[in-house]
Amino acid sequence: MHRMGIRIELIRNKKGIIIGTHFRSFLGHAIRVNVPIALNFDWRKVKIQHKQKLWEYLKVYYVLFDSDYKRVMRHAGSLMKTWRGRIKGKWYTKRLGTDDLWKVPEDKIANISKDDWHKYVKYCASVEGIKLSQDNRERGLKNECRALVGIKGMSDYEYNLFVEYN
Repeated sequence: MHRMGIRIELIRNKKGIIIGTHFRSFLGHAIRVNVPIALNFDWRKVKIQHKQKLWEYLKVYYVLFDSDYKRVMRHAGSLMKTWRGRIKGKWYTKRLGTDDLWKVPEDKIANISKDDWHKYVKYCASVEGIKLSQDNRERGLKNECRALVGIKGMSDYEYNLFVEYN
């Protein structure tokens, strides 16, 4: 896929927006590797230096333009939220009320430190964390395009249309 020094050219629609699944998948990986789970629970409040580090990491592998930054970071926030939700469902919720709750998940891809996991568990149990979780659940139920969210997301949909009509 990536050869040292060769960056991947991304498929874009007529408006110049990145489409396709490969970049989205790599972006999810880049977030899990570069942004600690306990760094901040609201992507909009993540410090700019962490977002910039992620941006520079992405630019090593892909041809990205300055005009892509805002859209990529918005998508990164969405992926971070999804990842945290998966971690919460797989490791936090199932262990709630047990001694295993404080054990660091065996998620080798995420590389979660003990300190970060403990911060995450404390946040999930806090009033703020519970409220955010409820708010997110309610927003998700109001989403009118739920069929386009998740594994077969909007970028898949756009990419399939691009391939079909070009």
